[in-house]
Amino acid sequence: MLALGLALLGLTTTHACSQQGQAGYHCMYNSTSGDCVHCARCFFPDNCLSNNSCAAGTTGPTCEICSTGHYRLGSVCLPCPIAPWGAVFLGGVLISIVMATIVHGFTVSLATKVKQLGHFLQFLLLSLKMRLDWPSLIAQSLVFLPSVDLNSHTFIPECFFELPIRQFYLHWTTAVVPVLVVALLAHILDKFMKRKIGRARKEEERKLRWRCRGQVRRCAMTVFVLMFSPAAAMIIRAFA
Repeated sequence: MLALGLALLGLTTTHACSQQGQAGYHCMYNSTSGDCVHCARCFFPDNCLSNNSCAAGTTGPTCEICSTGHYRLGSVCLPCPIAPWGAVFLGGVLISIVMATIVHGFTVSLATKVKQLGHFLQFLLLSLKMRLDWPSLIAQSLVFLPSVDLNSHTFIPECFFELPIRQFYLHWTTAVVPVLVVALLAHILDKFMKRKIGRARKEEERKLRWRCRGQVRRCAMTVFVLMFSPAAAMIIRAFA
């Protein structure tokens, strides 16, 4: 039923049973007679081996789900790491940004560098999601990339916890909701700082508060831009 639904959505291509037993296809059988009903081309053809078997680390009707002890990085399923390296990498980057902000302030130059680094890593992760036969060594060397999704995928919770809901819904919620929260908090903080500027009595104090407001705006916009791409990708994936 799932394979038929995927076929109707255009995610797989159904074939007659002439593809029965071939790699790259998953065939459905009549539960009573055992006869083949139809075969569907798998969304990740390399995951579907001959005779309806799945590659190591994958499971599901068309081998599109990572099995227990594995997590998805792009289009491949990798063994769970001993630690959430994506979260460790993100923490190191955030500490570096905070230290640079304390020393020099959140300048235009710093904001530009943060966005360039974030977009480069996000496009690199997006390239891994393409249905290509990526060498396992390359995929394993990029275990920190989930951090740029800026959602629950950063911590790979499926590797360390028993999830109460499906992974897709968890990733979708933690990708979309924080964007709305950041936008709302930035708007409230901007209004608050605008009032403080209006209450300033001295010109120097007013200029200082204007600079602080500009840095807060720049920081909020940088965070929003970096979080928007993963959120947009999750929305497109949900309605594709």
